[in-house]
Amino acid sequence: MKLFFSLALLVLYLNSSAQGMDSRVKKAKVAYSGEMTSNPDSTEFVKDSFQKDQIEGKFTEDKDQRIDMLLQDYIDNKKITGFRIQLFSGNSRWEAVKVKSDFLQKYKEEIPPHLVYQSPNFKIRVGDFRNRLEAQKNLELLKIDYPTAFIVKDDIEVPIED
Repeated sequence: MKLFFSLALLVLYLNSSAQGMDSRVKKAKVAYSGEMTSNPDSTEFVKDSFQKDQIEGKFTEDKDQRIDMLLQDYIDNKKITGFRIQLFSGNSRWEAVKVKSDFLQKYKEEIPPHLVYQSPNFKIRVGDFRNRLEAQKNLELLKIDYPTAFIVKDDIEVPIED
């Protein structure tokens, strides 16, 4: 008896879902006023429907100025994970500032120095390198004046590219 009842429910379900499909196909035929091809998935059907609805026009962009301000703010504050060269690490801020000024005298603005405080140490890290190879090239040049320098992974400021 349970088997008969289950089969009856299955037949009713399949019949109702088939009727739902028929009504969707009828709605699709009504929505398209042209002649329906035998296969609604064919490319002829799609091309014909687009040709009837094609209208030429102009596009004008009307956007809020605040979007540009937010985008510029995002670009200005964007940081990514990259590499820097650490020249100094110690617990004296005065020594760290001295190393930073010495570096600025020797290398001017070629490589930007950064004073980082990670309790209890002050660190001088230079450069904003996206990859390790770029940092390695500069490390070889800096090893002449700073023999204890080494590469560290750090959050870097995104260099602005023109």
